[in-house]
Amino acid sequence: MNVGCIPKKLMHFAAGFGDYYNDYKAAGWNLPEKSHNWPAMVKNVQKYVKKMNWGYTIDLMTKEIEYINMFAKFADPHTLNLYQGTDEIKRTITAEHIVIAVGGRPSYGGIPGAEECTFTSDDIFSMEDVPDHVLICGASYIALESAGML
Repeated sequence: MNVGCIPKKLMHFAAGFGDYYNDYKAAGWNLPEKSHNWPAMVKNVQKYVKKMNWGYTIDLMTKEIEYINMFAKFADPHTLNLYQGTDEIKRTITAEHIVIAVGGRPSYGGIPGAEECTFTSDDIFSMEDVPDHVLICGASYIALESAGML
């Protein structure tokens, strides 16, 4: 949700609006000049994602579901050892059902210089400025979606 479907859909809407803008008069709209404010779009996308995250946090709290943001290792099928930045166990929990949402980050693939010269699909959603030139590497659905919105 933070760097996937939600911000992608909002940015796709923003990208498509440029095409719709050409037809605004025929649709009865009166609008000023055609321009785009990338920093405002990114700020609003991030604001929307934070608002949704807060809503999910409230939902978990009202349902008395504990949210834990820590590293974890299974001790057995119903027990987790929880860690926070060290190898020392900070807490152990036991439950009949455990849901782990690990998320993920794109990889630079160990290519020398990649981290200094490129950005990932996740980074697009918080970039302060629109990139002047972009080369999309890959043919996954994420690569195609990124190309579509850029």
